[in-house]
Amino acid sequence: MAKILSAKTETFGDLASSKLKKQAKEWKGSHGVVRDGVLNALIHFCQQSEHFAQTIYESDKTFDACLKVVLDKHGGCLSDIEAYRRAVNFYFEAAEISFEMVIHLPSENHRENSAVILNLFDML
Repeated sequence: MAKILSAKTETFGDLASSKLKKQAKEWKGSHGVVRDGVLNALIHFCQQSEHFAQTIYESDKTFDACLKVVLDKHGGCLSDIEAYRRAVNFYFEAAEISFEMVIHLPSENHRENSAVILNLFDML
């Protein structure tokens, strides 16, 4: 079912971000640093992709349930990358996820920069 956005020109990114923030305030679990990191990542993803945001906004899934999946069997240690992967897979079960880091290196002549792209999953 399509959602009609308000006349205030809210985007699904705005709507999903508001939904996630509201649900995050209701979370009573521990691991607040994980909660904040996952929340910020999901909000950032929602601002980048209307499809991603629309799916989260229209989903019956809650941020609380997302965090329970993220923290399940974490073994006392959980990388940011793994937390984000689990969060995205919570909302998009069939999603394939990759992470890249782009490092912009200054050149010796300071006129041209070069970039190195690293696959962050290689670190896991």
